[in-house]
Amino acid sequence: MSKIFYNSTKTERYELSDKQLASGGEGAVYDIIGCADKVAKIYHEDKRTDTRYNKLKAMTRIPASQLPECAWPHELLFDESGNFCGFIMDKITGLGNLVDFFVYENRSNHTWKQYVIAAINIAAAVNNIHDAGIVIGDLKPDNIIIDPVSGKVRLVDTDSYQLTGENGKLFPCMVATPEYIPPELQNINFEKNTDKHYFNEKTDDFSLAVIIFKILMNGVHPFACFSASNSMNNLESNIRKGCSPYFTETNNDGDLLITLRSPSLDILPESLQELFRKAFVLGIKDPSARPSAEYWFYGLSKLNSELIMCRSNSSHIYYSGLNSCAWCSLESDMEQRKKKFIEMINAREEPFQKHHKPNPTRTERSKQENSSSQPSGSTDNNLRNQKIARNVNQKIARIVVILLILYFIIIPIIVSVMNDDDSYYYCYGMMLGDGVYTAIQENDQIEKDDDICPEKDAANAEKSLNTEN
Repeated sequence: MSKIFYNSTKTERYELSDKQLASGGEGAVYDIIGCADKVAKIYHEDKRTDTRYNKLKAMTRIPASQLPECAWPHELLFDESGNFCGFIMDKITGLGNLVDFFVYENRSNHTWKQYVIAAINIAAAVNNIHDAGIVIGDLKPDNIIIDPVSGKVRLVDTDSYQLTGENGKLFPCMVATPEYIPPELQNINFEKNTDKHYFNEKTDDFSLAVIIFKILMNGVHPFACFSASNSMNNLESNIRKGCSPYFTETNNDGDLLITLRSPSLDILPESLQELFRKAFVLGIKDPSARPSAEYWFYGLSKLNSELIMCRSNSSHIYYSGLNSCAWCSLESDMEQRKKKFIEMINAREEPFQKHHKPNPTRTERSKQENSSSQPSGSTDNNLRNQKIARNVNQKIARIVVILLILYFIIIPIIVSVMNDDDSYYYCYGMMLGDGVYTAIQENDQIEKDDDICPEKDAANAEKSLNTEN
């Protein structure tokens, strides 16, 4: 690949470094020699289409200074022959992926106040983008980077955004991530339907609500749940059906339980609870009911002004409208939650076993044979088939019970002994809120003191507020 590129008028010449900073299915990002604050994204040759060129040309008509929270294209790049190749954008350093920031395993590194501030800044960024007449479309945590200390955020992969050109031509978003899009967009192949206008501000509002929920609620997805009567439902299915365990209207007659690590929605002010209800209850069938980014900004800003420090644990920051610390309550309830989940898993085997009656005794079989007339050949066959089926079902039931004992009791004890410590691994396949099955190491992730929030002074956390609106 050539390392020399030009702007549209060939008045500027850019030489790229050999090393790629990042790469993906569309192209790669390189440093620009002699330009420390900018980088170049160069598309693979098969991605340098006229449609992409026209879209980026329309994007560069919007000054990057108007969208400081975005990695926005500054200028298009061309090769020696004048062929479109990519664009220049700001170089962003010192920021980490939003997913790494809010996942449960890393939450001990931050206070809840930092999470509230991050949510405020994301809402402000989305609101600013919408004010510019742009729709994000594929709004997800993987496309957001953050300074975990200040909470400052930047949105990346902006070349997938949806906007309208000067002549009114729509340049649609052609990608989506199912677990962050609303029910009306589920099961759509966007690449095959590029002429359709699927995305709008209200689809972004749904995605934003999911992201804010995960940030505030221990990284748990609002549609992740545990069902007492069914196997795990995947997130996309729950979104389509509007099944969420946090609201009476969406809780499937109380059958859905919140996940092991999830706090109750009661940790939030009623005003924020209502915003989530509008997004995930009313907004399932009526997109217009979903709160805009502006509503989220003001609601979260109010929460930020009402946070206090726990008297028992200085690393716990919680909403002052509660009678006690929400995180202390979550920690104290964790053992009871685990027991309840195990009981539910064991109870799932009962319906299976109830359908299989034990084989009759020899006396019972003799009575049945004596009380019946001589059976025909087909009746004998039916009886033999029923007997075989009963035996097979009983054997299956015994195998299931043995496997459960091994899975829940024997194997964890062996692991604990081999590790020579007091750890006990709960190996049951339980959704913890992030949409995957995982094992919980009690001492390392659940029972450790100060596991929910780090030991940081609230005053220092207050100074770290950086809401760039």
